[in-house]
Amino acid sequence: MQVINGNLQGALEAYEEVLKTNIELAELDPKHTEWQRDLSVSHNKVGDMHKANGDGLKALKAYEESLAIRKALAELDPKHTQWQRDLSVSHNKVGDMHKANGDGLKALKAYEDGLAIAKTLAELNPEMVQWQTDLVVIYYNLSTVQPEKSKTLLTDALAILNRLHSENRLDHRTQQWIPFLEDAIK
Repeated sequence: MQVINGNLQGALEAYEEVLKTNIELAELDPKHTEWQRDLSVSHNKVGDMHKANGDGLKALKAYEESLAIRKALAELDPKHTQWQRDLSVSHNKVGDMHKANGDGLKALKAYEDGLAIAKTLAELNPEMVQWQTDLVVIYYNLSTVQPEKSKTLLTDALAILNRLHSENRLDHRTQQWIPFLEDAIK
């Protein structure tokens, strides 16, 4: 509710309270995977608020905490697609913060790690729109740190969106990515 009202500091404080609770739960039973995932989500939400408040270093730290938990979960069950997707998303959040903090090489590594997972998921189930659009986001992110490959990456992203659009599988918001990418390719 705080975010909706524009009170980012209030939202951060609320998310930090939830984070404290989730840390306590996760410490009670470190093998309780649902609590571990909840903890990773809490770290991401705190990271999102730090990012929104302009504190890139604190955001990166929170995202890295989430990434560590998600790596552990993904290693526990490599076939658990939600945990794999969570891990890919975390790599991208870490990449975004490295890029924002001026470290393009670390951003590239994080994006590539996320891409490897996203490609596997997209190939596993080509009908899952979310997994296809995850690829689009990662290709775009990679294009921002690899200018020499930008056109190819953006063209690949656009091809995915055009295919999904021709199949009437994009929501209105995601359809808006098409002209954005077309302009970026020019």
